Amino acid sequence: RQLCGMRPGEPYAAITATVHRRLQEADLDPDEGVPLVLALLDIPLETERLAPLSPPERKARTFALLRHLVFHEAQRHPCILAVENLHWSDATSEEWLTSLVERLAGVALLVLVTYRPGYQPPWLAHSYATQIALSPLRAGDSRTVVQAVLQTASVPETVVQEIVTHAAGNPFFLEELAWHVIEHGGQPAPLPVPETIEAVLAARIDR
Repeated sequence: RQLCGMRPGEPYAAITATVHRRLQEADLDPDEGVPLVLALLDIPLETERLAPLSPPERKARTFALLRHLVFHEAQRHPCILAVENLHWSDATSEEWLTSLVERLAGVALLVLVTYRPGYQPPWLAHSYATQIALSPLRAGDSRTVVQAVLQTASVPETVVQEIVTHAAGNPFFLEELAWHVIEHGGQPAPLPVPETIEAVLAARIDR
């Protein structure tokens, strides 16, 4: 959607025209590529145009088309492809990303991914792949995250410090605890900060 410049709520005809034009600009055959792209976007189309392709062939053509679009954009200007929570990716997405990374030599493209300990990308052994361990946030940075969520909300300093202490430098924990405090801002006294993120989410689900 980003590469094609699609806007939310565009009608089917406009999306089709946008994809057609973008494929032409990338020197791709729109007659072959448009059905593949629209299928990825879950947009209704004439399914008989893809019927002659076997599942492996359809996947291979889709992989090649997406790689071509990304590399074509990287030829116009340096690009960053950011993928969050790679440890949750499905097998097909992981396979496509691997096929992209294995062809990165000489391409002005930075693939930036995040994943949790215990997961290892299949392409990490490549010489051009670098792994950086992210340490927990320091106290000062943790306070910055909390204040960004609280903004103008009136919260006692003791509660802010309690959030920072409980979160132990985990950005997600910091945000969720701060939101928890905001949601209970109408209370006559500050509520105790939950000990775990599960307690925060459980309370939100209960409400």
